[in-house]
Amino acid sequence: MSVVIPGQASAVTEPEHSSATVPAPFGRRAFARLFDIVVVAVVAVPVLALTVRDGRGDAVPFPLVVIVLYAVLPAVWEAHMVARRGATPGKQLSGLVVVRVADGGRPSLLSAVARSAVAWSVPATAVLVLGGPLVALAIVGVYGPAAVPGLRRDLPDLVSGTRVVFAGDLVDHAPDEGPGGPG
Repeated sequence: MSVVIPGQASAVTEPEHSSATVPAPFGRRAFARLFDIVVVAVVAVPVLALTVRDGRGDAVPFPLVVIVLYAVLPAVWEAHMVARRGATPGKQLSGLVVVRVADGGRPSLLSAVARSAVAWSVPATAVLVLGGPLVALAIVGVYGPAAVPGLRRDLPDLVSGTRVVFAGDLVDHAPDEGPGGPG
């Protein structure tokens, strides 16, 4: 099945995927997530340092800053990247892509939003509400299922009906261009 991606040139098609594609291994997924966390931190840490004051003046409340910088903005960024490209920078670097379980296509914007909301909001909320060792437990609860052989899908995948696979497992099907090449 060759489908033209809206907003792209007609020679670019959405890859055809098999729902039987093997999920990516946990280690590669973990590297991709850590890379994305570093990308977020490069932006968020300086902003956090600028917004949190020493208790004097009209500083923005710390929990609000944390929620916006580590839950809302990263979730919006990731949802955009997954819906548009099928991958975040970390996943692209790792050679991974997010696909729908049902048919292997690119996730819808709604699915990408649900996926990224769980991926970023649960850990950020755990930091604010639970603190300490319970944060690690929350993070294991969110991402741990991706390490389970046979499942290899984390909580964001389960909520959104997606899975992470190797981009190399996807087959691109370009339309027939004929003897004259691209028109």
